[in-house]
Amino acid sequence: SVQGVAAAPDGRIAIAGTFAAGAELGGEVLPAFDERSPLADAFAASLSPDGARRWSATFGGKENDAIAGIAIDSVGRHIVAATARGTIDVGSTQLPVQGAADGLVAWIMPDGTKCPAVMLGNLDSDGYLSITERKQDMIKTSGGKFIAPQPIESALKNHDLISEAAVLGDRRQFAAALIRPT
Repeated sequence: SVQGVAAAPDGRIAIAGTFAAGAELGGEVLPAFDERSPLADAFAASLSPDGARRWSATFGGKENDAIAGIAIDSVGRHIVAATARGTIDVGSTQLPVQGAADGLVAWIMPDGTKCPAVMLGNLDSDGYLSITERKQDMIKTSGGKFIAPQPIESALKNHDLISEAAVLGDRRQFAAALIRPT
């Protein structure tokens, strides 16, 4: 079943959802993680403006997976948000979850090539799931400048008076850092 739809300015359509073994999209069978399992895997697909299938990609694991949404960015990559349970296979990568479920973000290139995916969660000391990862490795300011936050954060954390640092500034005029003193 389709659980997310996005459209690009050029008319391309992105869809994402869940499926069981044997499901077809545009006349092609979607490959399931386990062909004998009744549990749902996830898919993403790109359709031409007339609705014809351009490509599809699947990911899943031994548990039920769910799609939260899909988007198309300014360079045509498809970004899929999902909920994963158990270990999930995305391309050639296996990503384990922390706890019963975890957030997943996967990027797929305009030609259907899977990019690295990330899990966005971790169990804290009280056993609660919390978001722990940045959704992107680059910050783009409102002026179009790209900034890599990790080297700046690492340099700040190396200072004796700083225990934690986070660089922010996506779609802002300039970057700023949140600092936690030691």
